[in-house]
Amino acid sequence: MVVIMNSWSSVRMGCRVMRRMYSTVTSRSLVNDGNCASLRNDSVRSSSSHEQNIVKSPYLDITVPDINLIDFVWEMVDIYPDRTALVCALTGRRYTYAESRGIARRFAASLCRAGFKHGNVLAVVLPNVPEFPLVLFGALEAGMVVTTVNPVFTPEEIGKQLRDSGAVGVVTISDIYSKVSKAVAVLEAERKSKIPIILTPGLEDKAIPRGTINFQDMTHKGIDTSNLGAHNMLSPDSLVVLPYSSGTTGLPKGVKLSHRHLITNCLQVLSEPKICRAERATDDFREIVPALLPFYHIYGLLSLAIASLYCGAKVVTVPTFEPAQFISTVVKYKATALYLVPPVIQFMSSHPDVKTSDFETVRLVNSGAAPIGYNDVERLLEKAPHVEFTQGYGLTESSPAATILEKGSTNYKSCGKPIPNTEMKIVNMDTNMNLGPGEAGEVCIRGPQVVIMKSTDFRDVTPCGSFKVNRRFRGTYHFHLKGRTTQAR
Repeated sequence: MVVIMNSWSSVRMGCRVMRRMYSTVTSRSLVNDGNCASLRNDSVRSSSSHEQNIVKSPYLDITVPDINLIDFVWEMVDIYPDRTALVCALTGRRYTYAESRGIARRFAASLCRAGFKHGNVLAVVLPNVPEFPLVLFGALEAGMVVTTVNPVFTPEEIGKQLRDSGAVGVVTISDIYSKVSKAVAVLEAERKSKIPIILTPGLEDKAIPRGTINFQDMTHKGIDTSNLGAHNMLSPDSLVVLPYSSGTTGLPKGVKLSHRHLITNCLQVLSEPKICRAERATDDFREIVPALLPFYHIYGLLSLAIASLYCGAKVVTVPTFEPAQFISTVVKYKATALYLVPPVIQFMSSHPDVKTSDFETVRLVNSGAAPIGYNDVERLLEKAPHVEFTQGYGLTESSPAATILEKGSTNYKSCGKPIPNTEMKIVNMDTNMNLGPGEAGEVCIRGPQVVIMKSTDFRDVTPCGSFKVNRRFRGTYHFHLKGRTTQAR
């Protein structure tokens, strides 16, 4: 089920509605009248005179350049062509920025020459290997759409996503070829047509199975790229990636994201000094980022495969979480920023084998994808007091970021304020009426990073998350994620 989202975020498929319920805390310019707190009249800015309790980002709006993702992400190639862009923590396989750009472009040319058409869907079933971004940007430069598939899926789960997305080709590695080929064989029998399987270098040296296409044969330096030009004709509003969201109401659902959605969300975060932690490369510094978050997930895709390369970082791909190997990677490569999920932070903060010295070069830990306990953050900062901790809230349908904790904030129970160009409101789950502090309801998000449907009006959408409003904090607006439940109707 491929879902096009409204600019007020929702997931709707027939009569089925995805509801993500969170316990949340919000506050903004609270007036405390004895035991009762209320919002000041000017504390919640409304986008219209008749609708109250709409909270607009406190930050200045940004202007997004009218470009495509290919031109955006490779901006550092001409500045630092010989710096390492991607390196595998397991095998040591690495590519410079110039090599990465060249390989992606040659892959695009080979895809076009092989008969893939503009708008065709290419399924990428890969763990975090250095070739993942090269496949991604090569396919996009060829005018294709990439659907990212969890590489630990079963053959049946892979087949469902291939079928639903309409994929006409697959990229994977020899390590998981067996289950991918089973999924493809079933689909080929249904369609009565061939689905090419392309194999990139993997985690071990293995022979390329017969009947598959070698990625290296499609990307060697002798490949002629004169047939290219598709990226110059790509509309910023054209579809580029089709990630599948968590499927909290059943099967995962494909979310259509464009060049503009992803570029916008990058710049919403990177352009605002009060929330941006990532630093763009200079002659004297650049980020070194272990890519543990899976690229197939929107958090990893945007933070590590897109934003980090745009910033000129060295991205160290980590295919699986093995505790000792991950800590060794952090130390060996002198990581500066860690984009993690709560279970990994809990491990790093509490395990006795993880030492303060392991964080020597780390300046930032970013948490996302799920709420994290306040005590877990405190333990992390006790072990690594020089590290800045931050977190945010988002979802696939918002590309993904919607809120981020502000620099200098120690309100670690909060996932922050709405990012630039973003409005949020909390509504009653039954009446769809807007709510204020102290009332429980669902959150709606509106902004240029949110997947678009026909309507832009609050009243025409089904809210996508549930947030509880609390009035404990004064002065600034915060959301606090504490839990999650699921409903379907």
